[in-house]
Amino acid sequence: MENVKEATVDVLTDILKLHNDRIQGYEMAIDDTEDADLKALFSHYADQSRQLSNDLTASIERAGGTPPEGTTFLGQLHKGWMELKAAITSRDRAAVLASCEQGEDAIKTAYEKAIEPDSVVLMSVRTTLHQQYDEIKNAHNRIKALRDSAQA
Repeated sequence: MENVKEATVDVLTDILKLHNDRIQGYEMAIDDTEDADLKALFSHYADQSRQLSNDLTASIERAGGTPPEGTTFLGQLHKGWMELKAAITSRDRAAVLASCEQGEDAIKTAYEKAIEPDSVVLMSVRTTLHQQYDEIKNAHNRIKALRDSAQA
C-alpha cells in the first residue's frame, strides 16, 4: 500500500507542476494579448488551474506527500509556452491559440496516463482525476476549436 501511496503522490505532483506551468502560461498570455475574449478565456483557465491545484494539493497531503512548489518547464510543455511568448509578440491570434493548445496537450496527456486502468494511483484519487480530466479535455477542445476558427 505504501508503494501505491508514493506512486500516487508522484503522479499528482507531476500534474500539479503542470498546472503551475499552465497558470504561468495563461497569465503571460493575459498580459500580452489585446483580444478581450482571449483575455477572459485565459483568465478563466488560469483560475481553473488554481482550483484544480488546490484539490490536487489536498489529495497529495491525504496520501502522505508534500505538495511541490514551482513548475516543470520541461519538454513539450515548456516548448509550447515559449512558442506562446513568440506568438503573442507577433499578435497572431491563431499562433497564440496553437501554442496554448500545445500546453493543453501536455496536461491532457498527463491526466490520460494517470487515469489509465493500469495506473498505480489510489482508487480514492481516481474520481478526482477523472473529474479534472473532463475539465481539462473541455478546455483543450475549446482552445482547439478557437484555433481552428482563427486559421479559417
